[in-house]
Amino acid sequence: MYVVEIGADPSKELQKIQFEDTHGEIVSIFAVSGIPVPWYTVSYDANGGTDKPSDQVKYQGSPIKLSTDKPTRKGYTFKGWAESADAKEAAYQPGDMYTKDADATLYAVWEEEKAEEKAEAVVPTYDAHVQTYGDLAAVTSGPCGVVGESKRLEAFSVKLSQGSIEYRAHVQNHGWMDWQKDGKKAGTTGESRRMEAMQMRLDTETAKNFSVWYRVHSQHLDWMGWAKDGEPAGTVNQSKRVEAYEVQILPKGQTPADYDANKSAFRTAATGKGHVQGTGWMSELPAALLGTTGQSKRLEAFTLTLPAAVTNIYAGGIAYEAHVQGKGWMGEVADGALAGTTGKYKRIEAVKIHLTGELATHMSVWYRVHSQTFGWSGWAKDGDPAGTTGLSKRAEAIEIAITPQNVAAPGPTTDAFRAG
Repeated sequence: MYVVEIGADPSKELQKIQFEDTHGEIVSIFAVSGIPVPWYTVSYDANGGTDKPSDQVKYQGSPIKLSTDKPTRKGYTFKGWAESADAKEAAYQPGDMYTKDADATLYAVWEEEKAEEKAEAVVPTYDAHVQTYGDLAAVTSGPCGVVGESKRLEAFSVKLSQGSIEYRAHVQNHGWMDWQKDGKKAGTTGESRRMEAMQMRLDTETAKNFSVWYRVHSQHLDWMGWAKDGEPAGTVNQSKRVEAYEVQILPKGQTPADYDANKSAFRTAATGKGHVQGTGWMSELPAALLGTTGQSKRLEAFTLTLPAAVTNIYAGGIAYEAHVQGKGWMGEVADGALAGTTGKYKRIEAVKIHLTGELATHMSVWYRVHSQTFGWSGWAKDGDPAGTTGLSKRAEAIEIAITPQNVAAPGPTTDAFRAG
């Protein structure tokens, strides 16, 4: 800024000088005895954008017209200029007159553009092959299958009004079967085998704008939560039949009207076996329950592995650790290794279990311990301790459930672990 020299005679007559600036605007300045009056700089800040206008000079007492040049920013609309970088509304528009006599920086104000709904709706058509009834009529919305009659769904197919969809079934004794697409049956017919779970995914182009949502009605579990875009829905390693299912194709970012983030779309269990007082090794079973209850027998050791039906979806494993009478925490083992002791008559008192690899980023493992005196503990998950320590209480059984992350616990979580 140029400042009038001290001692200038204010009685001198002001002289007006006009010229054209770099923006083609006529600028007036005033001088006293040839000495210019003060001037100021008006600067522009694109505030996240590009192509800001050049700085402008403003002379005291003389308004200027703000630059008509506009900055740009991908995905945003320019709303105007403000004197704060955080402003939500503009105080000035390009071409407005600016009158303040001070140096100033004007900041661009932006509004994020909303994605245009250009894609046409995608309508699914889906059917089912059901125990006793055979092929059911296809539907475009709502449930498909039979609920309330204890009938297994054995096969299904899905096709779209536009685009392509792939899907596959997890079938009793077969596991995950091959992917099918666009109206071809997934599952089995004529084999009397239950479907237990399903996955669906859209083709790359359709998936840019849409998601496929699906859920199943599972034996004893009623309607489970919604899965989407390749996530598993149903159960594995639980011997539970799918009885019906539902499909919705929705724009990205939308969820089904009755979507509940706390409701699990999928449930499975590790495979394991327990070594029990007076019995030894019990048969290897899906580890929904390892050990015994109501028999006052200590659990002495156990093993856990994950079924291929789980690792076929997400790579990973399962790790676990036992707290043993007289030994404390014995160190983590994994994927079929023995936790605890055999032949030493030592009780397990508490456990920790967690998933590993890619699987751990998608799923959580929940577990609880049936302990002497206390009965079932609350549910713990993902490496937290369950059971007791320092109380000389035997663990008698462990129950395990594997679910998608961030869904509600299978039951109460109070008193999952007690320490003396």
